[in-house]
Amino acid sequence: MKNFNSSKGSLLLKMALGLFLVSNILGCASMAVNDSVPKGMPKGCVRFYYDTKEDIGGQIQVYRIKNNERIYEGRTSNWALGKETGFILSKSPGEYDFLLTIGTGEGNVHVRVEEGMMTPVRISLKTRTKSIKHTDQYITTTTHFRMPLTVEPMQPMKKK
Repeated sequence: MKNFNSSKGSLLLKMALGLFLVSNILGCASMAVNDSVPKGMPKGCVRFYYDTKEDIGGQIQVYRIKNNERIYEGRTSNWALGKETGFILSKSPGEYDFLLTIGTGEGNVHVRVEEGMMTPVRISLKTRTKSIKHTDQYITTTTHFRMPLTVEPMQPMKKK
């Protein structure tokens, strides 16, 4: 006699896994997005990205600096489905200062946003120092980074 529950559960699992993979490959790019500019208003965007071959080891936090205050804008994606991953931020046209952080690494960048244009900002993490601490119960490793940021030439935004 065939075990109906086992084959039904297996089919449901396969369907769920297939739906998950298709939706993430087709629907969710490997970029997190913050599009807070109201519809119909002029906007451009900044694309903070890094090569997925780099071992970032976590998410990079993106802050806008205004009047010496940090304003949280978002963070890079956990997904690395292509050769790049990162964070896309839409803004009204203007001049902006950003601070990116991960662990002990920080990088500052000044970006001009123009209507209908995307400004790519390449993120690189460079290991500065690594320290290892041994105790009776565990070993901890602290890595200190420097984070060079490179503003690349603007490109027209792709239409949806």
